[in-house]
Amino acid sequence: MHSASRATLTVIFLVGVSSAVPAQTLTPEQVRLLSEIKSNPQLTQQADAILHQGSAAPDPLKRSTLKIKAKQASAPPPDTAGSKQPDAITQLIRSNEHKPPSERQYSPCAGFVFFLRQDWKDVGNAAGAACPGPAANAQGAQISFANDLAAKNRVVTINGTAAVLYNSITGDVPFPMPYAISVGAYTTVDDVSNSAAAQLKSNVDTLAYGGLMNLGYTNPVGANYFMLRGGTVEDHTKNTTSASGILDWSPVVYPLYVHYPFHWASYGLPVITRFDPDLVGRFDNATGNKQVVAFNNMKDSLRIGPEMALTILPDPGYVSGALSRFSILLGYDVWYETYSKKDLTWFTSSVNYNIDEAGNFGLKGTYNTGRDVNTGTWKNIYTIGLSGKI
Repeated sequence: MHSASRATLTVIFLVGVSSAVPAQTLTPEQVRLLSEIKSNPQLTQQADAILHQGSAAPDPLKRSTLKIKAKQASAPPPDTAGSKQPDAITQLIRSNEHKPPSERQYSPCAGFVFFLRQDWKDVGNAAGAACPGPAANAQGAQISFANDLAAKNRVVTINGTAAVLYNSITGDVPFPMPYAISVGAYTTVDDVSNSAAAQLKSNVDTLAYGGLMNLGYTNPVGANYFMLRGGTVEDHTKNTTSASGILDWSPVVYPLYVHYPFHWASYGLPVITRFDPDLVGRFDNATGNKQVVAFNNMKDSLRIGPEMALTILPDPGYVSGALSRFSILLGYDVWYETYSKKDLTWFTSSVNYNIDEAGNFGLKGTYNTGRDVNTGTWKNIYTIGLSGKI
C-alpha cells in the first residue's frame, strides 16, 4: 500500500501537472456575493450593467466587483457588431434564476475535482470546501534530490498531499442543511531517504490516507466550515500504524479578513495576505500490539489547539514580471496534549517561485521544525526542490 501510494504521488507530481489545464474559479466570497445579488433585483440590474458595460461599481459592490472583473481581464472584448455570449458569472446567475434554493448550484467546480498540494494549509478556500485555490498561489507538493559526494550520501525527498473531492455549493438553505459540501479521499506522503548508513536515523517514511467530509454554513458575517477527516497513518521508519481522526473548524469572518484576502495597496505595500486560523482536535490510536504514538509515547493521543496559516502573495494589480511569481506560506500549530498534559508545536514555512505561467511547476524551499503533524516525530529540516501543483 505504501509503495503504491508513494509511487502514485510521484507519478502525479512528475506527469500529472504537465497536463493540467489552468482554469479560473470563483472563491466562496464571490459565490456568496452572487447569491446576494440574485436575491435583490436592483443589485442584479447593477451587476448586469457592470459586467456588460464596464461601468463604475456602486459603493456596496465596488470592492468585490472589481476583484471579479480583474479575474476576467483576459475575456474577449464586447462584440460591437451584434449580441455577445454572456460571461461565466452571468451564465452562473441565469442558470439558477428560476430554480428553487435546494436545486441551485453555484460551484464553478461542481462535481469531482483533483488537487495536488503541499498540505491542507496549502489548499486555500477554507480547506477546499468550495474549490481549491488557484495553483499559481499554492506551494505544491515537492520532490528533491541531493548527492553529497564527500559523505557519499544521496538524499531523495518526496512530500505532498493529493485528494479527490466532490464539491457542491447551493443557494440559501434552511439549517441544518449546509450550503457547501465536499466529500472525498486523500493521501499524504512524507519521505526522506538517505543512502549512507550513518544517516539512516534521519530517514522519514510516512504515509497517511483516508476520507473526509467538509460542511459549510453561512452566517451574517461570513461562514463556518467543519471538516472531519478519518484514516490511517503508517510510520515505516518506526514500524507503527495508528488510526487518526481530525475535526477542524474554520471560521470565515469577512469584516476582520479571517479566511479572506486583505490587499495592502492602500498602505503602500503591493501584497495580498490571507490569515487562516482553525481550531482543531486530533486523536490518534496506535493499532499495533505494544506500539505507541510519538506525541506522548502512549497508545492514545488527543491534541486540541489552534492551527494558523499566513499566505503572502504579490498583488497582481501592482506587481508583474518575475516578482509576481513568488508566494510564501507560514504555518504554526499549537496543541495541548491531554494525556501527557504537555504543549506541542509544529512550524512550517515555504517559499515558492512559479516556473510556468499557469503555476503548475515551481522551485520551492521549505523549513519545518517541531512535532510532525501526522506522526509526532521531532523534525528540524530544510529542503529545496521542484514543486508541482494542480
